[in-house]
Amino acid sequence: MNSKICALLVFSMASLILGAENFYVDANIGNDEYDGSSPVVKETEGGTAIGPKKTIQAAVDLAKDNHGDIVYVAEGEYKEGSYKNFRVYGKAGVKIVATGSRDQTFIVGEEDASGTNGCGANSKKCVFLPSGAWLKGFTVHGGRGSSFDNSGYEAGVYGADAKSSVVVDCVISNCVSGRAAGARNVTAVRCRFYGNRAHTSGTHLQGVNAYNCYLQKSLSENKYDAYSSVLRNCTVMGSARDTVAYSCYIYDDKGKNSFNRCVYAKSTTDDETVFENGCEKSSAFAVDGSARPTNAALAFDKGDFLNYTNGVAEAVAEELKLDYAKGQRVYNGAIDIGCGEYDCRGDFAGKIGESGSVTVLSASPGVTAGDGTLCFASGSRADIGISGGDNDSRAHVCSFTAATSGQAILHVYRDGESEPAWTVTASDGEKKIIFEGFSGDVLRFVLSGDGSATVGGFAKGGNFYVDANIGNDEYDGSSPVVKETEGGTAIGPKKTIQAAVDLAKDNHGDIVYVAEGEYKEGSYKNFRVYGKAGVKIVATGSRDQTFIVGEEDASGTNGCGANSKKCVFLPSGAWLKGFTVHGGRGSSFDNSGYEAGVYGADAKSSVVVDCVISNCVSGRAAGARNVTAVRCRFYGNRAHTSGTHLQGVNAYNCYLQKSLSENKYDAYSSVLRNCTVMGSARDTVAYSCYIYDDKGKNSFNRCVYAKSTTDDETVFENGCEKSSAFAVDGSARPTNAALAFDKGDFLNYTNGVAEAVAEELKLDYAKGQRVYNGAIDIGCGEYDCRADFSAAIDPRGRIKVAEAGANVVSAADGSLLMDSDSVLKTEWNLRYGCWCSFAAAVEGDGEVQVFVDGEETDAVGGTFRFKASAGKHSVRIVFAGSGTAALSMFKRGGMGTVISVK
Repeated sequence: MNSKICALLVFSMASLILGAENFYVDANIGNDEYDGSSPVVKETEGGTAIGPKKTIQAAVDLAKDNHGDIVYVAEGEYKEGSYKNFRVYGKAGVKIVATGSRDQTFIVGEEDASGTNGCGANSKKCVFLPSGAWLKGFTVHGGRGSSFDNSGYEAGVYGADAKSSVVVDCVISNCVSGRAAGARNVTAVRCRFYGNRAHTSGTHLQGVNAYNCYLQKSLSENKYDAYSSVLRNCTVMGSARDTVAYSCYIYDDKGKNSFNRCVYAKSTTDDETVFENGCEKSSAFAVDGSARPTNAALAFDKGDFLNYTNGVAEAVAEELKLDYAKGQRVYNGAIDIGCGEYDCRGDFAGKIGESGSVTVLSASPGVTAGDGTLCFASGSRADIGISGGDNDSRAHVCSFTAATSGQAILHVYRDGESEPAWTVTASDGEKKIIFEGFSGDVLRFVLSGDGSATVGGFAKGGNFYVDANIGNDEYDGSSPVVKETEGGTAIGPKKTIQAAVDLAKDNHGDIVYVAEGEYKEGSYKNFRVYGKAGVKIVATGSRDQTFIVGEEDASGTNGCGANSKKCVFLPSGAWLKGFTVHGGRGSSFDNSGYEAGVYGADAKSSVVVDCVISNCVSGRAAGARNVTAVRCRFYGNRAHTSGTHLQGVNAYNCYLQKSLSENKYDAYSSVLRNCTVMGSARDTVAYSCYIYDDKGKNSFNRCVYAKSTTDDETVFENGCEKSSAFAVDGSARPTNAALAFDKGDFLNYTNGVAEAVAEELKLDYAKGQRVYNGAIDIGCGEYDCRADFSAAIDPRGRIKVAEAGANVVSAADGSLLMDSDSVLKTEWNLRYGCWCSFAAAVEGDGEVQVFVDGEETDAVGGTFRFKASAGKHSVRIVFAGSGTAALSMFKRGGMGTVISVK
């Protein structure tokens, strides 16, 4: 939301709460004959026209003293009207607020052509603010005092009370008077003063409490730009006299000042000034375009924070949270000298990041930068952005290290999530955290408990690109598109995957992105693609259109021979994601010939995700060997001895069709979790799987199998079931839900899995949610009961089942049956307010409880009913105790609510 709208909303809310009124002014469309009640003109039939006033004074005249009224002023030039020689003469407690830019909203005084420098009896000053009045967001310009001598006071803004007459975010310029030309007797916050002129003193300020203000050198040489004022964290490029200053930069000390933690450039008088608490004389004070110090070492954290808000009214204190440029005023519990806060975050990022890949978005008090690290004290926090320094929005593998001391716990959150993704305690030692990040990712670090933490070692891997259609191995691989260059290596994708892998660094988090196409060129060590440790190879399109293709040896058996090509080798930590791996051939079609599709160096860290592995042939382990496979499909592979699809593989959510190798064990010597194997398994441990043919020496835990074709011993544990009634739909999700639904062993699902793999396990084979209701289905697909349940209770789709406990099932008559201690959460979408109902028939000693939007609905005469307004409502149904409850007759609309409890 636009900040100006937010401010308007806040003030409007305040007005509503206090019973105050808002009035509106617009120099362009307004008219002082309008009633001032609306920022736009509205047609009326008789009476006063509705619309904004033309002059600010006309709207102020409508406001009541100390009633909380606000006058909102649109952009424009306000140089008409006056009262008591002021263009705007405020009322006590009334706020005058510009709704647009201060650079486009002007309150303009008026010269007396016959007076000195325009000052005279007929001149116009700009603004008078009684006690409690505010002026916010204007350029106050061209005011002229009554005379240009010692008797002529104020021209810009004059207040009745230096503490409660408040000027915020204003520019005060080109005002002229004998004394106090810019501002007098007000509190000024984030104001800029320039081009003002005085005859004697107080060119910009006299009797002013100023915070975060910026004073340029005035037109009045040696006339004291700030006089008899109190300045806190101001930058005065001119002079001061008889002034108390805290944490300010003041160019010229004119004497009789009191400086506390200030920097000044020179003293041009012998009059005594008191210098306290580390004042420094130096001309080396520069500011940027936002008035923030560019020489941070001089100003950074050297201010006096205790004096900053001392004795300030609450409303003003709220404004002091922002510096002159409306950035955060305080970092790390300390305050800078001058009106702008040096933003430590850039330096912090420079210390912890590499080549602009890390940004520090915010740092609370207690965060400091060490040598390559951020140091956190108890209770501190920081937001760290991981950016794509190479202007690439694709995923990068990122990492950092963290360590804590004492009892402190470091919580690390990703992208605004409410639960931490990682925690670090002292017992972890230095902990390295590796994750997949995107351009714009934000990590939030929060330290709780007694102790400290250090975070550093941020690293982001490089990205390389391959495209079989437009690529060329002479290109540099740094871009997915070809770019024109003048000399040097052409920018663009490689043609072969191997050429891009060769550019990557081991264990650096590099990623090779591969466009759709057929990759059947290049090889290394008899593999079409020979990966590198820790390097991810990721297809950017459909796996059905992105092929890594092996090669036959025409002289060998079934294409296997010395001149054949296997498909992919994955070292430790390497990943392959999103491909069809096809046609690999092993070195021989006998017991000595191993692997043809994907072969890994480490069964836990060599990872294959979302791949199809098909038509690969070898003596053993034709499809995959020694990898972790997630959501992969295996079909059409052939082996001579064993491991047609899998050998030595940790498989999750994989689908294995019956292979071409009769009686050769599709899954061999592997560990399967929630897989659907339409063929056979031998010497394999399986959790929550469907395996068509038990070939013996397996260990089955909560599995369903169709037959056993061997007398060798297989161990069946925890409710295994022998049944051929196991059907799956096109997404490999079980269609006979009663057989598979929620019968898996969730505790074994992610046991001992690396964090990056565990993230992939949140989705089933078809990339739907893997777990509902805290339970997991047998097989590679998760049956989503909610759609069926929703259709059963309301075919028109106005009532949806959002959550169903493990003991909720669908009955043949369309009702839902709840078993002991089960929960059903539904969402009712109502277009109009109406009565809603359903019936619950209980058998046994249980009790049905109904909670509508969190509030329990009581039974009246054995019937529940509830009335709900239009919109979405949560209805939570709990069946507590023993027995069953049948839920039916779900209705919305009409008066007939019936939740019958029998």
